[in-house]
Amino acid sequence: LPSGQESLPVASGLRFATPDSVTTLSGSSMGQLITSYTHSLTDRLSLATELFMQPRTHDAIFSVGYQVKLRKAIVRGMVVSNGRVMASVKDEIAPNTALLL
Repeated sequence: LPSGQESLPVASGLRFATPDSVTTLSGSSMGQLITSYTHSLTDRLSLATELFMQPRTHDAIFSVGYQVKLRKAIVRGMVVSNGRVMASVKDEIAPNTALLL
């Protein structure tokens, strides 16, 4: 490239799905690699993992999450290797109306 011009990042990915799981792998020309795996244990319970890697800076972040579908609500949670813990509840209070906590 001529002096002073930057190249645009390019990303690509792969996805493999079965009836009860999804596996993904993506990467970019900036060096980031992300892989994830989601598995539906039952119609109501799913578990997931994700690994984010930045080889240039030797950074890696791992997370584990879950999703539970209740009759009128969805509960989600995640624990991340950098110390973050997250949870949310999405409650259907009326048709086409939801409350996210």
